[in-house]
Amino acid sequence: MYRNDKYLHLGGPLLAGVTVVALSSLAPMALPLGMRGLAITESISLYGGLAVFGGFVLYESVGAYVLPCFGP
Repeated sequence: MYRNDKYLHLGGPLLAGVTVVALSSLAPMALPLGMRGLAITESISLYGGLAVFGGFVLYESVGAYVLPCFGP
């Protein structure tokens, strides 16, 4: 059985990353940002979301192999 749980500790940091991406998406509605600030928050939202999505794929793919351990 596959017992490599090397990436299962990433749950907390991934949730923090989702929070940062969500707040960077909502920031232009609440904060008076100029064009530069909008570009920065858009980049954080786009590339941060891409990184967090890749992290969740890694986290879930390892969890799918580790969690259902039935039998000897």
